[in-house]
Amino acid sequence: MRFYDGAGFLARTSAGVRSAKEQDGATVCIEPETSTGFAVVDYFRRNGMRFSPVVMGDVSGVREAFLGGAATPTGATFRSS
Repeated sequence: MRFYDGAGFLARTSAGVRSAKEQDGATVCIEPETSTGFAVVDYFRRNGMRFSPVVMGDVSGVREAFLGGAATPTGATFRSS
């Protein structure tokens, strides 16, 4: 049985990302000990990809990191280059 919780990845348009599988080596904002955070870790592991987690304490920190261009919302990712 598979359970889909609706988690997804958000990418800035300027990053030119078309698929989450293009994100090997990406920086990803996650909230620790959440189902979304676990889903992100599992996604990268299952697809043989690596990522740099940026652990945020709460949603407001995640939002500020995204708006400032340093990282993205929980369970979301982008490549800044």
